Amino acid sequence: HFSYPDCRKQDISIPSAGDISRLLAVSPSADHSLAVKLAAFLGLRRGEICGIYVDDVDLKENKLSVKRSVVLSPEKKWVEKVPKTRAGRRDLIIPPLIRDDITRAIEGKGKKEKLVPLSPSQISDSFETMIKVSGVPKCTFHALRHYYASVMLANNVPNKYAMEMMGHETENMLHRVYQHTMQEKKKEVADQVNQYFSDVFLQ
Repeated sequence: HFSYPDCRKQDISIPSAGDISRLLAVSPSADHSLAVKLAAFLGLRRGEICGIYVDDVDLKENKLSVKRSVVLSPEKKWVEKVPKTRAGRRDLIIPPLIRDDITRAIEGKGKKEKLVPLSPSQISDSFETMIKVSGVPKCTFHALRHYYASVMLANNVPNKYAMEMMGHETENMLHRVYQHTMQEKKKEVADQVNQYFSDVFLQ
């Protein structure tokens, strides 16, 4: 049973597209950049990124399979686990934006090597440094997943598909945690409504 007390108490801090570009500009390596891109442009969790092998990438079909996650064991060691729910296992279409990054990441690697050879704590530590160096407003690595969900919301992706793409089993989780409208979208909607009033009443 998951609970997200912070999400209910306050608005989740979601980075903007500009913030993500600034973070990528100060990334210490291609591996760290790819981790950020997989979270922001495919909605992957930190543990899922660490659990992807070269074998899980099919460039011919342009697909990436999420089959496992790297989590902290009771003994405080990073271990691989299969997703808790069926929804966690999913095939995702590789966005054109990161196809070259993925192609470079698998070059010269064996099928059983990791796509991103980093641990979840290395990803988080590096992300924290990237936030400080770039001057981007403070947010967690997980906030990149919120960004991905918000982009789907802003583009009117039906909940059924958003759930599938993010690996959620219930719509409830999507509603509770991820559907935070982006500021740009809010402004766009307000402008649209205000323009309507102007057109109708200022004839």
